[in-house]
Amino acid sequence: MRRFFVIAILVTLCFIIESALSNGLGRWFKPDLMIILIVFFNLFRGVRTSLLVAFLGGLLKDSFAVEVFGMHIFSYMVSAYLTSIVKMYIYQPGSRASRLLMVCLVYVIYITIQYFLYEMFFSMDFREVFFNVFIPEMLATSLVTLYVLEKLRQCVSRLFA
Repeated sequence: MRRFFVIAILVTLCFIIESALSNGLGRWFKPDLMIILIVFFNLFRGVRTSLLVAFLGGLLKDSFAVEVFGMHIFSYMVSAYLTSIVKMYIYQPGSRASRLLMVCLVYVIYITIQYFLYEMFFSMDFREVFFNVFIPEMLATSLVTLYVLEKLRQCVSRLFA
């Protein structure tokens, strides 16, 4: 039960920080902390924990979004599940570069799923999505990934020990 509350608090904190960064710095620097959190829990706690994180994070994002309810839940849960598949082939324990690569690949998967889901309900131009969403968010997420993963590891190792 304690682990669930720790995970719920971390998901809520990531959501609040992500929203504050988005409102404060605009859309050009908006790292996706939820993807980093999902990858972290998949690497260090397993696929079940990352699916829980994905569900809670998607539920929070869908609760405050104006789009169709469930799009973020579905996207995050598929990304969490595919993280474990990508992890088998790419991740090398202890390698910072492989952690960064994992987050980047999972983010590409997440944006691709989001694009196809949005395309089913709304008309979108791929170039606009690529240049206005994917590139800025990918750069911002890549810049903060290693720092956030290290801080999460320190925090979780103290709380789950």
